[in-house]
Amino acid sequence: CSSSECRSAFITDFLRKSSTAKYFFYIGRLEEYKGIKVIVDICEKYKFNLILVGQGPLYNYKASSNILYLGFVDEVLKFEYMRKAIALVTLGGEREEYGLTAKEAILVGCKVIALKVGGVIEVVENEKGSFLVESIAELESVMKKVYENAEY
Repeated sequence: CSSSECRSAFITDFLRKSSTAKYFFYIGRLEEYKGIKVIVDICEKYKFNLILVGQGPLYNYKASSNILYLGFVDEVLKFEYMRKAIALVTLGGEREEYGLTAKEAILVGCKVIALKVGGVIEVVENEKGSFLVESIAELESVMKKVYENAEY
């Protein structure tokens, strides 16, 4: 199959699996300071499904059967992936003045797991079912709990 046909088949298969399976979701620039390696490494370690939307130097970092990079998607697809995810994971850090992506996720009913820094604190702080974590160890623990029990 051609490169685009293989990619299309892979995406279709992953999303078919993800329509019944659980997955974490990330959207944003694929940069180291955004915590991409941390998120992907945790998902790889526990075989959690992960969909990443965005571009950047870490595009396809450890892509596998459970870690899918989609590049850019339109707003309709973005919100559809967000709505179906068990949680949005964001580690944007202090550079983020306001947690717009976290706010969008909450508005469509998606839980948020975020590092407790920057503007995301005020967005996530009092949201039921969402989590602010203070360390990578706590992030890993919360992701495990949420993945094992999507109702957590």
